[in-house]
Amino acid sequence: MSDQTLRPEQISSAVLDVATTRGVVDEASEHYESARKKARAGLLPYVRAGVKSLTAALPDGTALGTLTFSRPAPRITWDEDALTEFVDETAPTEIDEDIDPAILANPDVVEWILEHHPEALRRSVRPKYVTLLEQDLDHQGCLAHPVTGELVAVATVTVPKVTGQFQWKADHSQRSRLLTAVRSGEVGGGADLLKLLPDQQDEGSEGNDLVTEDDPLIERQHLAELHSRMHQAGLTERDEALAYIGQVLGTTVSSRKELRLSQWQQVVMALEQATATAV
Repeated sequence: MSDQTLRPEQISSAVLDVATTRGVVDEASEHYESARKKARAGLLPYVRAGVKSLTAALPDGTALGTLTFSRPAPRITWDEDALTEFVDETAPTEIDEDIDPAILANPDVVEWILEHHPEALRRSVRPKYVTLLEQDLDHQGCLAHPVTGELVAVATVTVPKVTGQFQWKADHSQRSRLLTAVRSGEVGGGADLLKLLPDQQDEGSEGNDLVTEDDPLIERQHLAELHSRMHQAGLTERDEALAYIGQVLGTTVSSRKELRLSQWQQVVMALEQATATAV
């Protein structure tokens, strides 16, 4: 045994440490992905207006890093016939010529090749049969001949060294129970793990602004103006538009028709600011 080998009484603790740490990391990762999703929707108008990157900084000005927006490369779909004709006229040495393999579907062509160029025939075992034979392969890479019983070497079998690497499959239905145990100190991890978790009082706190009865639903003209402003900001897809509205309001929005007048004003103001900043 090496110095790193656990004693039997330490095994349970080591496995629990893996489960605990992974559970906390998964929880933090979900919040990270949620933050990315909100930022992506909320910053989309600025990106489409030309903003290429943003810097994250602490209140004292300490730069923490740069958020750089991805800009997909244009997709090019060539017209092969037109392109070939163009290059044939302008740079003929750049034209490659080969045989269309579809011609091999013609029995006459295959017969001619076998008669005049038998060396062109390549033979190999069907992949499905190779998979079947793999079950009979011994550790030295030999197969037993079905008639003579002779062992025939047909492969090299390399057995990887055992490294101790493992995969962890969590019972996600118990994550809430696990996180409660971490926060309460029932299981280990201490302050370092707790730093990864959002505060409990912060969870689910978004979207709690009350909408009063005196705040009416928006009307058709409001919808039309909002639709126009969204298009000007590059928010042409329904899901993107709703995600942006939700980001501005801090709540989930399933339809623009459900917006109250005060909410509509918030969104319009945010779009105006985005347009002004881009200009």
